[in-house]
Amino acid sequence: MRWTPQKGLGLFVALLLDVQVLATDGWGGDYTLGTVCGLEGSTVELQCTFRHPTTEEGRNIYTTETWWHTETNWPYGGHPKDLRLDPQYSGRVRVDCQQKKCKLVIRELRQSDAGEYRFRFVTSGGRGYSVIPAVTLSVTTAQVQVTNVTGRRAYVIAQLACHTTCNLEPPMSFCWVVNGHPNGDCESSQTAKPRQIPLYPGDYVTCGVERNPLSTSSRLYALAAPSVSPSDLGDGILKGQRLTLTCTVDPLASCTYGWFKEIGNSGHQKVSDEAVLVIRSIESSDSAEYFCTVANELGEKHSKRIKVNVKYPPEDVALEGIPSAVPWEGQSVSLKCSSATNPKARYAFYKDNEPVGRDPGGFVNFSSISPEDAGSFHCQACNEYGCVNSTKVLLDVAYGPRRPKVSATPSGSVGVGSWVSLTCSSDANPSASYIWYHENAPISNMTVFNISDYRAELHGDYCCQAWNRVGSRNATLRLSTGASPLKVMTVVCVLAGLLLLFLILGTALLLRKKMAPAAQPNASAEDSRGGPDELLYSTLAFSEPDAIYSNVARAERRRCEDRDEGVEYSAVNCRASRPRPDAGADACSALYSTVQSKRI
Repeated sequence: MRWTPQKGLGLFVALLLDVQVLATDGWGGDYTLGTVCGLEGSTVELQCTFRHPTTEEGRNIYTTETWWHTETNWPYGGHPKDLRLDPQYSGRVRVDCQQKKCKLVIRELRQSDAGEYRFRFVTSGGRGYSVIPAVTLSVTTAQVQVTNVTGRRAYVIAQLACHTTCNLEPPMSFCWVVNGHPNGDCESSQTAKPRQIPLYPGDYVTCGVERNPLSTSSRLYALAAPSVSPSDLGDGILKGQRLTLTCTVDPLASCTYGWFKEIGNSGHQKVSDEAVLVIRSIESSDSAEYFCTVANELGEKHSKRIKVNVKYPPEDVALEGIPSAVPWEGQSVSLKCSSATNPKARYAFYKDNEPVGRDPGGFVNFSSISPEDAGSFHCQACNEYGCVNSTKVLLDVAYGPRRPKVSATPSGSVGVGSWVSLTCSSDANPSASYIWYHENAPISNMTVFNISDYRAELHGDYCCQAWNRVGSRNATLRLSTGASPLKVMTVVCVLAGLLLLFLILGTALLLRKKMAPAAQPNASAEDSRGGPDELLYSTLAFSEPDAIYSNVARAERRRCEDRDEGVEYSAVNCRASRPRPDAGADACSALYSTVQSKRI
């Protein structure tokens, strides 16, 4: 019913009038009992005695209407509803009024009848009055109370008492019923003692008031083990799906429910207080064995366990090295790939994105690791629901220095006063450090050792040691003292000059040979003319070279070894000269000059 200000005002006026009834002489009412307790299914009576003046302002006043009601709010200017007109009480209530005494009789009492009841009367003046405060009615029923339970392997022995929540007048007799059959004699509520009754799983017991079937208590069951549905989830359930498990006890009994999840060896954890367990989106962490329980005053029973197997693709795929530190060359190393997955994953390993092997156990082993095994590794975990890669892991291998490479610049013998640089290098991980030794005495810790002014006493063995935390290696070179740079340059310059001179002479000879055929006709002409010119003899000879240039001469001789040997004739022109006393008649005859190339 909608609340309005008019309704509130009407209620206020009605209550005010009622207060006037109670507070004014000649007006009022009293309830025989302020609280009444009735047994469910029984009959109760509520009684009220009321009064009002017989005359008012010269007019006679008499009662015109009487009824009982439970409403506390009614429309302004109206009246609360008569219980006799309420469908909920139809056929079960009766109002009897005699000489300003009015009683309400309620038969077949129900739990819903509990509440506050008020008596109202209306006088001839048209005014209505409700007697307050109201009568409070409570409804009770027989209840089984468990005072003790003794458990046996197949049943329990229950010590039971039958009682109500309020004292009933007059006292009543309680009767016991097991599985629908009477158990012993009925006993008075005043003298009854707890009764011991053996109960097997599925048995139930009730108690009630004699000859009042509506007052029978609810059934108390000796619980049987509950069942779970579905009873089997097969191969499992895929991650993210909805899971519903229902706990059922047969027969249906009043009990409390509980769902529990097994937590390894640490016991179990309660996950629900309902008969139905619902997991809307199941996770991998929900994989476990579950069971439900039912409990009441006679004990607790457990269901069989149901295995929840959540399947999902690999998760948290990780690759780690064993040991985790950077290994040394020759050590045993394993790479382990791990993941959270169901069903079990298959593992594949990759080095620099190239496959290097597969292992169902998730391991790659290096019995004696080498630098060639170093690289960027990752693994892949696969099952029927998908594949997932791990992050990449850099596998580094530490190794000692390889044999150092040593060199000197310039190479060979070193002249006094020269600059020389010694270099040492070695492959190592971590990078190598270097120490130079001269005749076993350390002289430098640099990769390159420079000598700016070489002296004779600096000759000898120079040893380079390359080392790191894994090991060390040595290499040696020898420096020897040679000619000074000034002497060397002098010899080089002299040899270059001699070579240039020899080239000039050779070129001159070649030009002379080429001109010889052109001079021969001129000589014949002179002979035919028989001129008085005097012939001169020309002789060309080669001298023996100095020993210091013997290397140049030998080179020329080698270059010449392939030439043909023989005699060549060269014509020489005659020119006029003063006659000599001893000259003959043919003093101007042609002479031949012989030039012979000899092997030296």
